[in-house]
Amino acid sequence: MTYRVISPLPAEKGLTHRESETLSWLGQGKDVPSIAIIFNITRKTVEVHVSNVMRKLDLHNRAEVVLAAIELGLAPCPCANSRLKEAA
Repeated sequence: MTYRVISPLPAEKGLTHRESETLSWLGQGKDVPSIAIIFNITRKTVEVHVSNVMRKLDLHNRAEVVLAAIELGLAPCPCANSRLKEAA
C-alpha cells in the first residue's frame, strides 16, 4: 500500500498545518513513531499534535481520529476499493 500526503484542512477548522498533516497520516494508518520519522521530529512532538487534534475536534480515541480524517477528506476511505463497493 502506498501512502500520500493529502491536502491539509484550511486554518478555519482550527487545526494548524502540521496538525492537519498529522491527522492525514493517522488516517492513512501511520503510527506516532512513523510520523515522527516522516516529519523528522520527536515522538513526543507528534503526540502533542495528536492531543491537539483530539482536543480541537472533540475526539476521544484513535478510532475517532481515523474516522475524522476520512470524513474530512484527509485520508482515503479503506472501503473505497473493497469488494463490497463492487457488489453495490
